[in-house]
Amino acid sequence: MLAESYAKAMYEVIEGGVSTPKAFERLDAVLVRRGHQKLKGPIVRTLSRYAKQKAVSDAPVVTVAIESSVKQFAKEIANAQKSFDATGEPTVFTDERQVGGFTFQYKGKYLDRSYKGKLVKLYRNITTSLIT
Repeated sequence: MLAESYAKAMYEVIEGGVSTPKAFERLDAVLVRRGHQKLKGPIVRTLSRYAKQKAVSDAPVVTVAIESSVKQFAKEIANAQKSFDATGEPTVFTDERQVGGFTFQYKGKYLDRSYKGKLVKLYRNITTSLIT
């Protein structure tokens, strides 16, 4: 999750107008200072995924754990497409970290129906209730 946070920050910096080489220079300095150099690979992969998704931002994007599960969730994906007023055929990405289910994105709107999302929510509820 830390790599995801770094990647999101990097993406926003690059979108904000800072040149990519300069942004990576700054990232390297921060990673060295905090001892997080091993996260550079996952950060770059996440940035690449963001760039791919941005390239198709006007089209609906469905992310699944395995490509074959698109058929399994076809009805739910169609419902999400209707509720977001999304037009066109969704672009499908695979991300094995989702465990199962799907996520749907369209023009800044996000619907998480992944098992990962449910498991993370369950984990947070359990750990929060144990702490308090």
